[in-house]
Amino acid sequence: MPGYILHLTEAKLVTEGLIRRGISVPWEDGWQEHFALGALLPDTKRKKEKIASHFWDPEDVRQDKIALAPDLERFENLYREKMRGPGCWGYWTHLHLDTLYVHRFWPHNFEFQDEEGRIQDRGRVIRYVKLANQPRLLPVESFFSNDYYYGDYTRMNDYFSRKYNLSVPEFHEEEWMDFPVREVHPEELKDVLRELSFLIDQVKPGSEKELKVFSLPQIEAFIRETAEVAAEKIASCVWKNETK
Repeated sequence: MPGYILHLTEAKLVTEGLIRRGISVPWEDGWQEHFALGALLPDTKRKKEKIASHFWDPEDVRQDKIALAPDLERFENLYREKMRGPGCWGYWTHLHLDTLYVHRFWPHNFEFQDEEGRIQDRGRVIRYVKLANQPRLLPVESFFSNDYYYGDYTRMNDYFSRKYNLSVPEFHEEEWMDFPVREVHPEELKDVLRELSFLIDQVKPGSEKELKVFSLPQIEAFIRETAEVAAEKIASCVWKNETK
């Protein structure tokens, strides 16, 4: 899934998209920071706890699917009547990006194969990964490593941080006492924000030129397009529901 920096970039683009639409946002001053924090909240949970915070289908987890996408409809059905405030919509934006990332971005960039070269979607039988930008196959354990997939996220951090002028949002626990999404605990954002501060402090200028898995123009275009879709969706819901 996208890392903290990409989710923070997406959140900033969505908030800019809402403002650009020229409609007065019915939220208090500082709502952009609340939105950004909401967009980081699902990742306060780790490993198996993400089944709940990301609204993954338990059956997909049981079957060991390699690409787990949030069930956005289930989230919306559960919290539709409580979706008020920028934190909630930031949370939705995180799930929305993850959903499109799995269903639209991954299939155009990676192909997972078993020992016989057949396309597979279950982790236990996948042995190789075929990248769209190179002919040779990678062992799956090499792909999911700091040399390739995870390392590319780190190598992109400087580019996105600088271009979109990202900063670590401030968290004030008392402002999150009534957050309605029960699958997370907002106070756990403190750990995520510490990690995010470290990532921003450790960026290496120019490292985006060393990407091995991703195409920078392609993933940036995807992030921007997804943000526009999200902003349009949020605008159509927020001003209808929260200005009554």
